Amino acid sequence: MAGKISNTAATYTPSPTSQNKRRTSIFTGSDWIRPDSRGLHQCRPAFLRTGAVNSASGSAYAEFGNTKVIVSVFGPRESKKAMMYSDIGRLNCNVSYTSFAAPIRGQSCLGKNLVIDPVSEEESYQDGGLMITCMSSRNEVTQMTVTGEWSTPKVHEAMQLCLDACSKLGKIMRSCLIEAVSAPQE
Repeated sequence: MAGKISNTAATYTPSPTSQNKRRTSIFTGSDWIRPDSRGLHQCRPAFLRTGAVNSASGSAYAEFGNTKVIVSVFGPRESKKAMMYSDIGRLNCNVSYTSFAAPIRGQSCLGKNLVIDPVSEEESYQDGGLMITCMSSRNEVTQMTVTGEWSTPKVHEAMQLCLDACSKLGKIMRSCLIEAVSAPQE
């Protein structure tokens, strides 16, 4: 059958009826309880611990609800001999994750409601998303990513919610680090 030309289309066009379908709303109002029983502006419970990997120069273990993360730092190490000497340092990052790891969490907009730290069911219904990284001790945003169409007041409100959540997480991180430093060394 090689060499035969097919009359079927090579691209997919959705049928007109599927374009008019609307998703049913998964929330009913500002007092809506989320699938994991959190309020709209509540983060998942967080747990942090240092010293997760013995062979690393530094490491930490973190849990955010059902998401578990281990971070390790190895080094400093000498550069390879093939590389010339430089006064500038080099940072090599190796990120690995399991096949069941979930995408990054952030601030989402479901209809008119802002939802912080959405679960996957909520992410599939979101109208947009906002993710920030910040230095909470300086109250300084270092990166911001916005998807979807957001009004300026909505972006401002979402940023304030994210900064509040980052501040709370920063306090947990500081107490974890203080506890690790003040613990007796073995």
